[in-house]
Amino acid sequence: MAFNDAPIVDDNSKRSEESVNAVRAFFTKRNGFIYREETPDYGVDVDVELIVQGKDASSWKFPIQIKSKKELNIIDENGTSLISFPFVVSRLGYLSRRAPAYGIVILYDEKEKICYFDYVDAIINRLNDHPERNNWRDQDSVSILIPPNIINEESLAQIHQIMVARHENHQQLIAEHGNKFNIPYLQVSKQVPVETDLTDPVQAGAFLIRYGIFLFNEQEYIKILTLMGLLNGTTIGSSIDLLFLATITYTRIGNVVEAEYYLKKIKRCDNQLTIEQKGVIQFSELRLDFLKGNINYRSFLNQLSALEENIEGVENKLVVKINRLYFELNERALAGNFEIEVKNEIDALTLQINQAQLTQDQKHLLLVYHAENINSFALESFLHFNSNFQLSQSLQIEVPMHTRVALAKFSTDMMQQAIHLALDAYRFAESNEFFLLKATAAHNLGKFFFQTKYYLLMQGIKDDPDHNTESITDYRRYYAFSVTAYNHFMKLHMQQSAHEAVANAYELQSLCLKLHSFQLGNKTGAELMSMIRSLENANSLTAFDSAADLITKVLEKRKSATATRFAAITDEEIRKLAMDALNLYNLSEDRLPNMITEIKAMRVFDAQCKNPDIELLTNNMHLNTPESRYAMPPVFVLQDKQSKFQTPPDNEIDRLLRKFKHLLDK
Repeated sequence: MAFNDAPIVDDNSKRSEESVNAVRAFFTKRNGFIYREETPDYGVDVDVELIVQGKDASSWKFPIQIKSKKELNIIDENGTSLISFPFVVSRLGYLSRRAPAYGIVILYDEKEKICYFDYVDAIINRLNDHPERNNWRDQDSVSILIPPNIINEESLAQIHQIMVARHENHQQLIAEHGNKFNIPYLQVSKQVPVETDLTDPVQAGAFLIRYGIFLFNEQEYIKILTLMGLLNGTTIGSSIDLLFLATITYTRIGNVVEAEYYLKKIKRCDNQLTIEQKGVIQFSELRLDFLKGNINYRSFLNQLSALEENIEGVENKLVVKINRLYFELNERALAGNFEIEVKNEIDALTLQINQAQLTQDQKHLLLVYHAENINSFALESFLHFNSNFQLSQSLQIEVPMHTRVALAKFSTDMMQQAIHLALDAYRFAESNEFFLLKATAAHNLGKFFFQTKYYLLMQGIKDDPDHNTESITDYRRYYAFSVTAYNHFMKLHMQQSAHEAVANAYELQSLCLKLHSFQLGNKTGAELMSMIRSLENANSLTAFDSAADLITKVLEKRKSATATRFAAITDEEIRKLAMDALNLYNLSEDRLPNMITEIKAMRVFDAQCKNPDIELLTNNMHLNTPESRYAMPPVFVLQDKQSKFQTPPDNEIDRLLRKFKHLLDK
C-alpha cells in the first residue's frame, strides 16, 4: 500500500465484529454475566464471569468461542437436524481443559442474525459417539455438530443456571470441605511396588495395571495422569484395568470431558468388570452428573442413598455409605446444624463396618476413611460451639454448665473416636505388613493431631504450659507417625501422599518449636522444606504454604479483631442466635424484635468502628429479672475503655454513631 492509501477494513473483520457484537448483546450484566473479550485470543474469544445472587461478581468464569457463517450447513443425523461447521481440534482441546464449566461454542448465522450455541462437553461427546469419527482427536480440524439451540432469554437463564451449578458443585466436591473425599476402590496388598523405569511407556503401563489402584486410593492423581500421558489411546483402550483407572481418575479430579469419554468406553466392556468395579463406575456416573450441574445437591444425596440400597458388593455398599455420610455431615456443617444425635449415625456406621463380612485389612481401610469424616465434623462442631459461646457471652447470655460440658464432650468424643480408629488400623497394618494401610493410618494420625492443635490455637486455646513435657511427648509421637507415613509413601511411589506427610511433619515441628521451643526429629525445618520443594518440583505439585509458620501473625490479627466478631454475621444467623437466647431464657416470642435489634446494633457498630478503645454498651437493666429481659427496646451508649467516658444514651444506633463518628475513627 502507498503512503496515502487508507487501511482496508476487510470483510472478515466486519463479520467478526458483527458476530462479537451480537453475542455481547446477550451476555450482559442484566442477564447475570460480565463479558470480557480475550485479547490476544489464545483459544477463546470471550471469558465470561458469572454474577451470582443478582449482584455479586463471583470470579467463576467460563469461555465462549464464537464462529460466524454466511450459510448454515444443516445435516440429518438419525432423524435429528444438526448444524455442521469446521472447528480446529486443538482449540476444542483447549476449551475441554477449562474446567469446571468448559464453556460454550456459539455459531452466528449472518443471514438470519441468529446465535446458535452448544456446550463444549456436549459437542465433544457427540464426536466421541460418532461411528465415523473415531480418530478425530488426532486431526487438525473436525466438523462439529450442534443442535439448533437459539440464544434467547430462556436459554440464557439456562446457561447461567448450569454454569453456576457446575462451579458450585465442583467447588463442593473438589475444594473438599473438611478433609479428603474419596471414592476408594478398596484393594489392599502386602506387596510393595517394585523399582521400575517409569519413563518407559511399556513399564509405565504395567506399573499402572499393577499398582494404579494403590495410587488412586491415596489420591495420587497427578502421578496416575503423568504415567497415563506416556500411553497412547490404543494401549489404554485395550486394557480393562487401565480403562477403569482412567475413568475413575478423571471423574475424581472433575475433568468432565475426559471422564465422559472413558466412561462411555468402559460401559461397552461392562461384561469384563468385576462387581466391585461396576459399583465404582455407578458411583462415578452419579458424581459426574452432579459435577455437570444436571442434578442439585439434594438430588445427589437422594440418588446416593438409592445407590447404597441397590449397589452390589459389601465393600461398595459401605464405600457409598461413607461417602453419603460425608455429604450429609458437610451439609449439616454448612447449615450450622450440629445435633448430638449425629453421633448415633457415626457409631452405627462404625459398627456396620466392623460386622461386615470382609477381611480385617478391608475393614480397617474403610474405618480409616470413615475416621476422616468423623474428625472433620468433630472439628467443625467444636468451632461452631465455641463461637456460639463467645457470642452468647457478648450478649451476656449465660449458657448452663451442663450444656457446655455436653457439647464439648460431643466434639471431643468424636475426635478421640477418629484417632482410635486410625490407631487400631495402624497397629493392625504394622503387625501384618500392610504397607498402604499403615502409611494411610499413620498420615491421618499426624494430620488429626496437627489439625486439632491448630483449631484450638485459632480459638485462643493454647497448650497448657504446666504440662509442657506431656505436650512435647505428644508432638514427638505424632511427628513420628508423619515421618513413617512419608517413608512408606515414598517406597510405594506415592509422591503426592509423601508430600502431604512430610508437609505435616514440618507443620508439627514448626508448631512445637513456636509453642515449646523444642525441635522435633533429626532434620531442621529448612531440610524438611527442601524435601517438600523437591517433591513439588519433581511432580508438579501445588506449593505448600505452612499454616504453622503463619500462626503468630494469624493469632495477632485474631486478637486485634476480637471486637469485630459481629461484623460479618448474617440476618439469618442473628435470628437463629436470638431464638437460641429466647429458648435458653424461656421467653415469649414478643421479646424477639428487641433481641434482634440489639444484635444488629452490634453488627453496625463492629462494621463502622475502627478505634479499638471504643466499645458499644447496652442498658443491661433488662437482664436483671426474667420478667424484664428484653421486654423493652435496648438503649445504647459508646464508652472509651481508657477514660471510661460515656456518650449520652440513645435507642437509635445509627443516630448515635453519626453523632459521635469522630470517636469511631482511630
